Amino acid sequence: MIDSESNQIYLSDFVENPEILQELGKDEIIFGYSPMPGRSMKVSLDYVIGKFNRYLDGFTFICPEGDIVLVYRQALSTVSEVSTEANTDNEGTVHSQKNDSRLYDETVLKNLMLSAFEKKLDIHFDDNIDITYEQFPLSPLKGRIESINIYSRGSKKYLVRIEYLTEGGIRKYETAIFTAKWPVTGIKTNKLIRKDVLLSQEYLTFEEIDYFNYKEPVLSSQLSYDYVADYTISEGQFLEWSMLKKRAYVLKGQIISAVVRLTGVEVTSKVEILENAEIGQLVKAKNIDTGIIVTGILDEGPVLRVSY
Repeated sequence: MIDSESNQIYLSDFVENPEILQELGKDEIIFGYSPMPGRSMKVSLDYVIGKFNRYLDGFTFICPEGDIVLVYRQALSTVSEVSTEANTDNEGTVHSQKNDSRLYDETVLKNLMLSAFEKKLDIHFDDNIDITYEQFPLSPLKGRIESINIYSRGSKKYLVRIEYLTEGGIRKYETAIFTAKWPVTGIKTNKLIRKDVLLSQEYLTFEEIDYFNYKEPVLSSQLSYDYVADYTISEGQFLEWSMLKKRAYVLKGQIISAVVRLTGVEVTSKVEILENAEIGQLVKAKNIDTGIIVTGILDEGPVLRVSY
């Protein structure tokens, strides 16, 4: 649970004994932004562990069950408390009367921007990420950061806009500009993959690429054989997520069991599915033995339940 007036989440918020991080001088490491007061947000447990691994070496983690950590920020208790949080002068400038001002040194600012960058791309960087700043705010920055937004400027270049409140409650902005490089293992086709064909090792090789040379490339660590080509992909292409789609529960040409109940007797036969389909859909199939076309409801298994 996060305090209602805390705009940031710290690594120490995720541990039962934050005193340990205090002794190591790691209690002020910022994890990211907290949700709005009275709101919660879901964070991947793997993402949290990745953050700890980035800053702490030689630790073993005792993790809760499940894949998600729920972060809740306490609500502001009363309307009067909200009204004293900030007021606006005649010129429209917001002044905070409860400003938890702090110093953000260069390292903290870079960590905050990196977290915002990961959130923008919905990905977790490893230590190979290379960020080169062409412009950086004067540091330490004193005040309370309200938001960090990142905008693409093309050619691996990004603009960062930092919004913060000064000690006097005046809203100000700082900017940074950086280029990014991230060597990762990409997935390359070694032969043509036709539309709706299921991914498999026979079609793929692995090579190092710069992540930012492509639009959402598929990484080797993300490879799943539950995907098919969304359109015909030529040989020698590095896979991007836009080229793929989640495979249907059953695929055209797949052989499955069909079950039909006749006067209390259940008869099973093998059929060839004539179209991609999901559970619960009405599907046409061809009986392998007789060649007769039948129609039924696709059930988990997969099983085609045919009724007459």
